[in-house]
Amino acid sequence: MIAPTDWLSFRAAPRDSAAPATDAAAPGSERYRLAGTLLMRSDDGTVRHGRAIIDDTQERRQLVLAEQESVGDLRVLRIEWNRVTVDVGGQVSVLTMRYAGGGGPHPSEPGSVVAAAAAAPPLEVNRFGRRVQPDRWLIEREAVLDYYRDLRNDPVRIARLYESFRPVRERQSGRITGYELNILGEEEFLRSVGLQEGDVVRAVNSMPMISQSRAEFFIGEFLKENLNAIVLDIERSGQAQKLVYLIR
Repeated sequence: MIAPTDWLSFRAAPRDSAAPATDAAAPGSERYRLAGTLLMRSDDGTVRHGRAIIDDTQERRQLVLAEQESVGDLRVLRIEWNRVTVDVGGQVSVLTMRYAGGGGPHPSEPGSVVAAAAAAPPLEVNRFGRRVQPDRWLIEREAVLDYYRDLRNDPVRIARLYESFRPVRERQSGRITGYELNILGEEEFLRSVGLQEGDVVRAVNSMPMISQSRAEFFIGEFLKENLNAIVLDIERSGQAQKLVYLIR
């Protein structure tokens, strides 16, 4: 899925991630909180944040919405890296990231779904973060970057990780429709982020995994600190499933 030489070419880039807090008086700001945005790249190479992960604190759920999509009285108008313009019951306001250290509400932010998840006993804790729901993780960016720095010094480990993902092709056309996990190395990392033997990764942030270059794009954007959330669409035992990672 990711060529060993490509791993070695990426370097983390600094980014000014500070963001203003949401105006507490803004319409919907007490009910709806921005947890993250999903970076996507279209076939023409355009890069944009095409989905917003929004906490609905009243219903105690998370919503993943594109621009112009609606749920109840909430409609998403515009999505940017750390802010989303929404219409709540006919009133327009802006939801912004509240965690300046790297994307999304701080775990202690009152009322947010992330806060409730962080306060509750985690389902699992590992070196990369914590699993707060069966299909949701709070991931520590620095822990993953430390892992990457260690990994890039060992080309053999990188190669084994690369070889763990095999392209899945349509029988007739031969087109790649995803990547199947066959763990040959880095088992601790793969299992820590909830992946299992035989999982097929179909899409990342709603972008179909049809080529190696798409995976490389997301790795590069993570290292440049342009990602604050990742959603994997996987197939497990023939069933579709989403794995959500909020990066802190």
